[in-house]
Amino acid sequence: MADNASRSRQLIAEHRTRMLGVGDLRKTLFALSLPAIVGMMSNAFYNVVDSIFIGRIGTTAIAAIAVAFPIFALVAAVGVSFGIGTSSFVSRALGAGRKDQAERAIMVGLFGVIGLGLAFTIVGRMLIEPVMRAFGASEAVLPVAVEYGQVLITFSLFPMLKMFFNNLVRAEGNAKWSMTSMITGAVLNIILDPILIFGFGLGIRGAAIATAISQAVAFSMLSGYFLFRFSYVRLTLKSLVSGVLRPHPPIFRQVLAIGSPMFLRQALGSFAIALLNVSAAPFGDSAVASVGILFRLLIFGMMPIYGFGQGYQPMAGYNYGAKNFSRLFGAMKLSLVWTAFYAGVLTLLALTFAPQILSWFTIDPEVVRIGAQGLRMVYSVFPLFGFQVIALISFQALGKPLPAMMLGVGRQFLFLVPTVLILSNAFGLPGILASQGVADLLTSVLAIALGYRLIRSLQQESRTIKVDETPSLERANEAVEGLRA
Repeated sequence: MADNASRSRQLIAEHRTRMLGVGDLRKTLFALSLPAIVGMMSNAFYNVVDSIFIGRIGTTAIAAIAVAFPIFALVAAVGVSFGIGTSSFVSRALGAGRKDQAERAIMVGLFGVIGLGLAFTIVGRMLIEPVMRAFGASEAVLPVAVEYGQVLITFSLFPMLKMFFNNLVRAEGNAKWSMTSMITGAVLNIILDPILIFGFGLGIRGAAIATAISQAVAFSMLSGYFLFRFSYVRLTLKSLVSGVLRPHPPIFRQVLAIGSPMFLRQALGSFAIALLNVSAAPFGDSAVASVGILFRLLIFGMMPIYGFGQGYQPMAGYNYGAKNFSRLFGAMKLSLVWTAFYAGVLTLLALTFAPQILSWFTIDPEVVRIGAQGLRMVYSVFPLFGFQVIALISFQALGKPLPAMMLGVGRQFLFLVPTVLILSNAFGLPGILASQGVADLLTSVLAIALGYRLIRSLQQESRTIKVDETPSLERANEAVEGLRA
């Protein structure tokens, strides 16, 4: 009975993966993207709610989480980079019919996350106070930021592994379980925040503990998907031992090559956030708090686009691996249209209701004034953000690390850092607030140029490679029914 149930789950997982290549394009892309969008939105929503609860403690507390935010960005950099690199390999391997290679890649990525995560925790605990000073903490903010950051660093392996497994679940086409796990973690965090912050009187430490618990629960759900054989690709004790004894350096190099652009993007983003905090610090804790709220609101807008990109990635990687170029081009076009429409609507709302939005977080009128000004500046170019994300994820999904590296490094380092330094010296605080928008504009121009070259090269490749006819949806379903029988 147990074997039959396991076999049935394998057949369902196999059928779900096959739909990446043969299902109706719009329906499949929507089915993959919607759960990812909802999951990412729930993640962004709890960050916003978390800030609202912490804002009730005071402006110093808001400034503290702004100073500590680069730590969370570094944690995300590790989990997302290994997750993106591994899932890109897995999607292409499944598209090419190499399930064994996909399973080996999971082991490689998993040990990479664990090793780097443990090193991050040890070093971070040792250097927490000087790091918080370097990230722009004033003497008033420093003890609060250290208290918050210590908890984040101690339990940083949970969000790293959550992000890693989240990418893998989506890579084989099960975006619904990814969404369920993300929502569960977000709802739990929102429930625990007021209980630990105010009910137990833990203050900002309570907010950090709530985040750690919710991340651990989400990780358990995502890893359990593989451990309890609900997945198409398998994670077993035998494969874990094999991963230790046979590390597969060629796969590891590919995972790093594809994931490193995202790591650099996130890590340089952490540096850029710290630079913005340091640049805003001379203008007072209200300015630092405003920058922190602005980042949370910007991430809230970005997350649905990243979520859509995460739904698009397995389809792009699978169909490129299968050399189904017409389906790949169709997925690209739909992704660009849908993300541009969403970003345009959100921009209109942000520009119209900026002061009202900022007032959710604080009653400090100076924070509201500075934050509303910055929100309008940042969102003025937000309709172009979808071009950045779809271009970056296309390069990652198709196994093209160099242009992905250019985009990953471009926004955070080539554009944002110089823009912050130049505009802050020229215009003071307004220049600091405008720097994100200017950097996004320049990055979008680069993304459009690189994306145009990618499409031209794919068109040329499609003309030179003869591809067998893709099996119809009916044939795919018949094959699964035959296996089930």
